[in-house]
Amino acid sequence: MNNMRSKLFENLWIVFPLAILLLCGIMILHVCVPLGAATYAEGKKLYRHYASRRDGGNFSTRKQRILQEAVLLDTLIQKLDQRRSATKDGLLDKLLDYADSSGFRAEKVEVSEQRSLDNRIETPLTVGGTGAYRSIGAFVAMIENNRQSTRITGIDINARERGEPEAFIDVTIREEAAPQSSGKGK
Repeated sequence: MNNMRSKLFENLWIVFPLAILLLCGIMILHVCVPLGAATYAEGKKLYRHYASRRDGGNFSTRKQRILQEAVLLDTLIQKLDQRRSATKDGLLDKLLDYADSSGFRAEKVEVSEQRSLDNRIETPLTVGGTGAYRSIGAFVAMIENNRQSTRITGIDINARERGEPEAFIDVTIREEAAPQSSGKGK
């Protein structure tokens, strides 16, 4: 028995540190890990509150900048609309002047929807009316020689038994499209 006791005390220097390591492992697993997880979760929560408060402080500055950009965009859109309507109205006036000076009696002008093609905006329209072949030709020549980019896309001339022929002239007005913004903010 003494022999056994002496062997136990001889090996105690190995068993004791192992028992201490095992107790440390249990303590880390049951105390430190849950405490660390709770601390991490609380830190994340505090950072979210800090970030929302920090962003709330910049809110008025960001709001002001966004409002200024919205006003700028509104004025640009209004200017583009005014330019398009002025161009369209001006061209319609020109077409009617051309018709009067050529002897072509324009009775109907139909403006179709604008379409975008190859970074240009095209506005198709049809001018219908009556006149002698010579006046129809003079009217078409005036449209073709217009300074604004126009294109005759079709001519339909219907001869009538009495009176002058009826003509429908398809015209396309081309203008440069407004530049697209990149959508990037500052």
